Amino acid sequence: MARNSTDDLRQGQSKISGRQQGTPNKVSVTAKEAFQLAFDANGGHERPVQWIKDDADNQRVFFQIYSKLFPIDLSANVRGVYHRQDLRSPARSPRKGSTDL
Repeated sequence: MARNSTDDLRQGQSKISGRQQGTPNKVSVTAKEAFQLAFDANGGHERPVQWIKDDADNQRVFFQIYSKLFPIDLSANVRGVYHRQDLRSPARSPRKGSTDL
């Protein structure tokens, strides 16, 4: 039978070994420091700004990435009922068997 790490802890007892809560992972800290050094060595914040200005495709890519950095918070306040309406006039309606809209 597999043991759960909490099997030895009784209510009111605390964990006595391991990292303290909130202590960052050493590998993550080292990786972030390495990226910061590379970023600073390659022009810092001015380099990406110039890259964005160089080409419209770069700007599009930047804003695609930028938009994913924010949490999605969608909410709606609906005060009515949406009704679908066919806006085509009877004269412009497609004929039976036609592929035109």
